[in-house]
Amino acid sequence: KMRDITELEELHQIETDILTAIDEICRKENIRYYLAGGTLLGAVRHKGFIPWDDDIDIAMPRDDYERFLKVMRKGAHPYYKILALEYKEDYPYTFAKVVDTRTRLQEEIGKDLPEMGVFIDIFPLDGMGDDRDKAMSRMMKIIRFRSRIEEATLKADEIKNKEKNPINKIIKETANALIRLVGIRRSYAYMIQYAKKKDF
Repeated sequence: KMRDITELEELHQIETDILTAIDEICRKENIRYYLAGGTLLGAVRHKGFIPWDDDIDIAMPRDDYERFLKVMRKGAHPYYKILALEYKEDYPYTFAKVVDTRTRLQEEIGKDLPEMGVFIDIFPLDGMGDDRDKAMSRMMKIIRFRSRIEEATLKADEIKNKEKNPINKIIKETANALIRLVGIRRSYAYMIQYAKKKDF
């Protein structure tokens, strides 16, 4: 029987348990990962979570990320499962989540995913090259591509920060329609191919 999680400390404990399992799997499979974003800041500054933070973010070099997805897909854990666009075309993110399947979580984005539970976000890390200007250009292209792919998977009521400029709105809607026409997963595969051109 499901019950509501009402305390942030309880949510933190569930997420910490997921991270512990991920750490064990990564050590066993020799997969590199790093704490990222607010999770890294919390670990250094607060020796744990930032008090008001409600999630855990980790990052992996792309090769390790892809190996980790495969390991999790094969059933590396009995109730922690992987959600990723590689395996689920209506999944609305270009990064993966490890989900505790014993829980259920409803977010504004992806609210129709029955598999969504308390999770940890896992972001792939890609190489940008040694030239700073070219690296910035590559990064912005990947960010724009990611945004279009993610938005193309969403329903109209799930899209945040809707474009107000009419010309930009037409450009984005046209790009989203093209991605849907080509196929979400095929467009995503092209983005990954571009992202992997530079070694991490």
